[in-house]
Amino acid sequence: MSVAQLDSLAAIIARQWAALARVVGAADSGGHGRVFAASAQQLNSLVARQSEARIELDRGFCYVNGYPARMGPETRLALADLEGRLRRKSIGGFRLRGAVDGGAIIALFRLLTDEPDAGSIMDRQERLDRAGGRVLELLPPRQVLVSAAIAAAQRARSASALTVWTAAALAISAVAAEAGGTVGSPELLRALGSLADLVREDPVQVQRLLALREPMRPPTGSALRTVLIVLLLGNALGMDRGRLTELALVGVMSALWCPEGTHDERVAAVVRSLAGRGADVMSSRRALALFDQAPAVGRGAHLYGRILGVAREYERMTSGDGDSPPMLPEEAYSTMQGGAVDRELLAMLARVLGRYPLGTGVRLDSGELALVYHPPTDPTQPTRPVVRLRSGQENGKVVDLADTAGGGRQVVEGVDPRTISADLCRALFR
Repeated sequence: MSVAQLDSLAAIIARQWAALARVVGAADSGGHGRVFAASAQQLNSLVARQSEARIELDRGFCYVNGYPARMGPETRLALADLEGRLRRKSIGGFRLRGAVDGGAIIALFRLLTDEPDAGSIMDRQERLDRAGGRVLELLPPRQVLVSAAIAAAQRARSASALTVWTAAALAISAVAAEAGGTVGSPELLRALGSLADLVREDPVQVQRLLALREPMRPPTGSALRTVLIVLLLGNALGMDRGRLTELALVGVMSALWCPEGTHDERVAAVVRSLAGRGADVMSSRRALALFDQAPAVGRGAHLYGRILGVAREYERMTSGDGDSPPMLPEEAYSTMQGGAVDRELLAMLARVLGRYPLGTGVRLDSGELALVYHPPTDPTQPTRPVVRLRSGQENGKVVDLADTAGGGRQVVEGVDPRTISADLCRALFR
């Protein structure tokens, strides 16, 4: 199958399993027969089109025959509970040994909801067989190391993310050069829409893009990093694609048109300017009405303004300016706690980016230096992210510190990534 066909099929199966996840734990799983039957139909279509049929859940992704499915945040969230149930029972997924029906899938879900967590995968397989799920072969959890095919797919996604980032940088630079004259240009809107799609589909790639510090003419670099931060916050708030694109546009325009003033004033200036131009690129009247009503709500600011305030302050502190060097993320979080930004949104940003955001330089308790490559695979261990080692005998190796293969190492402090000899782009996107 082609990559496009695999993407389509994997996304369908991921959505089906997200629907199944929503009924996990129901007192009468038989009452959801239509959902189980639909999933069985999709799985059988996989059998018909592929010589192998293997479904696995691991670290927020649904893998179909080893290929990571593209899926939105809603699907990823719905699958999280199902993945947790599988992991507690030391199950990584299953392989189809023949045509499957709704009864076999119901047997699997009853195994996940009714059986105790203790026990071996062989014992669970025997009970599943007896319950009518013989066509499903339970698989152990996936290994941390991925196959060459999956690694190639991930590299392709990284290349795609860099292409989106480059298009956005060029579009923002064009707006800056023409003093806002191309605010409604198709190029800018396409670029911001593509970034909105990317953050909904794969926020980890957006976090990696945020770590890049490629030389750009001011204020393009600052505007682009601000856009990435506001998109991550908007996605965490559950905004749809349209609102994310609006929010990104406000971020760009505020950085280019309104360098001074409060964040509320910047948003107001942008929205009023767009409305005055008759721009149909965003819901100007609705956004303006919301802004004008904000003081009566009691928060004293439009939501876009509060998001922009957190994003601009974090970007300024971690990028530095002519008078001060850039702060480490932890230092920026601490300093912003005493400022005028929205505390709830600041806490959300800290949760999204983590204690050690991607691309952060860190020192391990072993003395080794590393760059944070991926968020912690175990969210309860924030000091054990996935890192790319930059010193020692394993220099260049990607290690999951939360896994037993990590040797029990953990991060003890953040360091300025500029002190680590590394090409951030190559370290994060290969």
